This record gives sequence, C-alpha cells and structure tokens, in this order.
Amino acid sequence: MLQYRAVVHRGDGQFWIELPDFPEITHHGLLDQEDPVDAAAACLADAIILRIEEKEALPEATPLPDFPERAAGEILVTPMRYRKARAA
Repeated sequence: MLQYRAVVHRGDGQFWIELPDFPEITHHGLLDQEDPVDAAAACLADAIILRIEEKEALPEATPLPDFPERAAGEILVTPMRYRKARAA
C-alpha cells in the first residue's frame, strides 16, 4: 500500500497541508468545512494521478519517524482513504 507523509498545520480555524514527497502539492482549507486527513488523502491521490499522467516516477516515501520523535501534525496518508470516502 502506498503511504506518504503529510504535514497538517492548524491555526485560527484553518489548516494547510504539505506533502514533503510531492513538493508541488499544497492545500489550504477551513476546519469547519473539511477534514484535514481526508483532504491530505485527496491531495495525495491527485499528486499520484498527475505523476502517472505525466509519465513521471513516483517518489520513494520519506520515512515517518516513530513516536515520540514525530513532528506535531505529521501523519501517514494513503490514497485509499480518499477512494473509500468518495464511494460512500
């Protein structure tokens, strides 16, 4: 299963997502309108699709440090979560 790091920054009712392995992808949203984890999964799915369409290789996933060394807001995301959410 593909899993990549996502960093979710939160503040003032908003969030900002970055995918370190896909630096071309960022996303901003409002916490009362969107789940940041679902948004991160959607961003990852879009990044993977874009790379495949452009015939570019997918990057190796940067390892996520084990707890407690993990930075605040770092999560692992997979495009599967996005696919399941859209099917519901």
